[in-house]
Amino acid sequence: MIIWQKPNLLLLDEPTNHLDLDMRHALTLALQSFQGALIVVSHDRSLLEATTDSFLLIDKGRLKNFDGDLNDYRQWRLAQENAATAPAASTQSQNRKDTKRIEAQIRQEKARRSKPIQQKIDKAEKEMVQLSEIQTGCEAF
Repeated sequence: MIIWQKPNLLLLDEPTNHLDLDMRHALTLALQSFQGALIVVSHDRSLLEATTDSFLLIDKGRLKNFDGDLNDYRQWRLAQENAATAPAASTQSQNRKDTKRIEAQIRQEKARRSKPIQQKIDKAEKEMVQLSEIQTGCEAF
């Protein structure tokens, strides 16, 4: 049908899915000789590299002209991912530091609160030893 109607625009969504290598090659040749515009959505890098001369990027709900080829796009995506993970890693690191700081503060507060109690316990134990010695001395008579 495309041959007889001679359209000037083709919209193709994953055109190489379910095609064998020979048919992929034939499709690539046919698209290269097509005289109109192509809008191709595909994960087939070899098809995109062979049939397109510009890329449009849909990112965050917006359509943008992408200046570059597929290799440039791959590098751009890696840079985007690295930029997105760097603050997250920094945030995680900061959260770990905050957690350690808070845990140290809690330990210090427990130690501060327990010190007077421990002193009272030590004093009571000394008094018990003294009373025990007195009791032992009284029993000796």
